[in-house]
Amino acid sequence: MGGQQSCTGCDEYSFSILPKPVKNDKIFTVVLTGGPCAGKTSSLENFTAALKARGYDVYATPEVPTILMAPPGGCVFPGGDPENAEKLIAFETNLMKLQIQLEETFIGIAASTGRKSVVVMDRGLMDVQAYLNADQWKSILEANHMTEDMMAERYDFALHLCTTAKGVESIYERERANNAARSEDAAAARWLDDRILTCYEAHPNRVISENSPDTGFKEKLDQCTSALLVALGEVTAPEEQSR
Repeated sequence: MGGQQSCTGCDEYSFSILPKPVKNDKIFTVVLTGGPCAGKTSSLENFTAALKARGYDVYATPEVPTILMAPPGGCVFPGGDPENAEKLIAFETNLMKLQIQLEETFIGIAASTGRKSVVVMDRGLMDVQAYLNADQWKSILEANHMTEDMMAERYDFALHLCTTAKGVESIYERERANNAARSEDAAAARWLDDRILTCYEAHPNRVISENSPDTGFKEKLDQCTSALLVALGEVTAPEEQSR
């Protein structure tokens, strides 16, 4: 994680955050997270079909780092070099600003319809912690008068999909070979997955979807869909879910 870095310029990048998005009781918010090549996009497609079949409207925010860095965004991640510490603070703080705005916008539009809706965040505020050291993260929280509990309260349910580099490494390597943007080797993917798992430890309603060589990808997707339906109260939990 590099040496400890204070955030001497955090006030320059501070922003306001609501304890929880303004929504009505027909809105259910989900943060979909996990390591590289975990199946988030496929899972979203799978449970969206199941939710719509049960009469829910489904909204999904785009992944903020992709908005910033993929063409035509043009933003460059500063990395963890201590010389870039202030640039990293600026990058992640502005990323969080956009994350909050997207969440509020999608939730506000969903609430305006008066229909029961699920709003899915493709990664959330707490993912940012995975890319910072402890002092940098603490500095951002203090500069913006927020806590991890305040961020966790924004999401009714957290669904973590473990990277395929855990348990089914051959699949990870195959997908990595076919995706030039997938820079992490399997060890780095596992490390990042563990970091993101730690980020959401404070969330009171989290399910972790793991991989198994004994079951296929479809079973993983179905497990995620089942977990979300349980969280919504649509079905009864078949067994104790992993947290």
